[in-house]
Amino acid sequence: MSCRIGAFLRVLVGEVLRGPLIVLAGMLVLVGLTEPALAVVKDPALCFGDKKSAGDAKVAADRRIAACSVIAEDVTGASPLRAKAYFFRAMALDDEQDWDGAIADYGEVIALDPKQTSAYFNRGTDWSNKGDDDRAIADFNMAISLEPSDSQAYSSRGSAFLHKGKVDAAILDFQQAIEADPGNGRAHAELGSALAATGEQEKAIAAYDEAIRIDPTDVTALVNRGIAHAATGGFDRAIADYDTALGIDPRSADAYAKRGAAWANKKEWVRAIADANKAIELDAGNVDGYYYRAVAWAGKGNDERAIADFGQVIALDPNDAGAWFARSLIRARRGDAAGAAADCRKAIALKPEKAGDCDAGPADAEVPAVETASKPDLSALTKQLEATGRQIRSKDAAAQIQDALKQQVSGDVPGAIASFGYAISLDPDNAEAYYDRAVAAASQGDDALAASDCRRAVRTGPETCRRVRRAHGPNRSGRHHTGPGCPGSGRRQDIGRTRRSASGKIWRRRRTARFRQGDQLRSQKCRRLSRPQPRQDAQGRPGRRGGGLPARRRTGSRTVGKLRPAGCR
Repeated sequence: MSCRIGAFLRVLVGEVLRGPLIVLAGMLVLVGLTEPALAVVKDPALCFGDKKSAGDAKVAADRRIAACSVIAEDVTGASPLRAKAYFFRAMALDDEQDWDGAIADYGEVIALDPKQTSAYFNRGTDWSNKGDDDRAIADFNMAISLEPSDSQAYSSRGSAFLHKGKVDAAILDFQQAIEADPGNGRAHAELGSALAATGEQEKAIAAYDEAIRIDPTDVTALVNRGIAHAATGGFDRAIADYDTALGIDPRSADAYAKRGAAWANKKEWVRAIADANKAIELDAGNVDGYYYRAVAWAGKGNDERAIADFGQVIALDPNDAGAWFARSLIRARRGDAAGAAADCRKAIALKPEKAGDCDAGPADAEVPAVETASKPDLSALTKQLEATGRQIRSKDAAAQIQDALKQQVSGDVPGAIASFGYAISLDPDNAEAYYDRAVAAASQGDDALAASDCRRAVRTGPETCRRVRRAHGPNRSGRHHTGPGCPGSGRRQDIGRTRRSASGKIWRRRRTARFRQGDQLRSQKCRRLSRPQPRQDAQGRPGRRGGGLPARRRTGSRTVGKLRPAGCR
């Protein structure tokens, strides 16, 4: 039982053990009444106490709901007591994943006591469970306004922002959560996810390192760090992280699928297939398991099985352009011109920038079959997939660079830096992206990033760097920051002023509220969200999602398959 639940019970004893109830209890003892409903009334611990005292699982939740209902729905009862009953009934409904019922009960708590921070927090988590990020953010806003130093509320709001694609706002919230509580491992882990989304893989890995230092059993942080390692080509380090995650949770389908992806990158087809099989066995709807198994089958030259697995990916996620595109290549390799063209057209419809990367000719056109030897070339398709993937990522990166330059011209320099980072994650050898980010970073005073990016730009593409240098020219003093072609160290650029930071907007718009001491309706245990969060794919394929870090609830609940209380503070 957490310290704050203990506070509940101390207050509750004062509410319950008063005149009329004591007299009534005496009468019940004297007349020997044993009616179940009255027994519930006389056992407030069934509603407010440790859940273990009420039994296990479903029975415990049902009994608690019944006990709390008697108190909560008694309109003659004291408001504080009824608010507690609604709160505990809501937590029992959460245990049954009855989000709508729990939301309604947290609403009753707020109606009876508008300053109960935990009711806003838990209701916000339930809105997140339902996929309503806007309402979740509104409730987290209220929780923060009532308790400005609430680390959990900041990290939960950051999760909602991240799910909405507002990465900058998410990063600010995670940083605020860490400032409020440096031991908030979840905030460090989610900061890593947000940084990975911007392409800052090394910074993301550092954030995951801290999360894992705080909690070495955090399976999700281990898997996410593995993905970040894989995104930088560190497949062995990624596999080591997946191994550790599976040692903690042997039933993590996500860890098996991602390890299979890493084996596929190392062309260890048999191991890739074995891990993908296990991921699918644990979770028949695991899209990544089917996708990477298809890639491995293609690498082994088993086109039929590859086509079947890509078909399963498409059945689970019809909007996965990568699966349509990959199946198009395999069908073309087999000489199925019509099928290849149909798949190619679908891929282009979902992702227009794929135009030209596959044959989208009319389905009934006579297209010469791809010549194949009697024994298939096991490496040909793999090489084609790799080459095409690089072309796609290069095109995506070029488009992202153009968007970033527009942001920079409009004055959104931090946003431009993030966009350049995403371009780099798509095409790690793009010298122009490194150079442009160096220019933007220098204008913001981030000399370390500017110098690092400039050196990388010169190293990866000296010709590109010289070309871009001629376009940009040196700084006003005629000097370059570091090395040939690097931006000046001056912090001003003729691209307009940088817009006010998201943090300033958030704080100016936030209603100032008195910090409420001793919130008696808050538990310090955490619940994992049932909905996965967006996360970067190890292959850099846009649109693929994994089991990202969820928001947590202030109740006893499971996180990555095990109970993990946050403790009292």
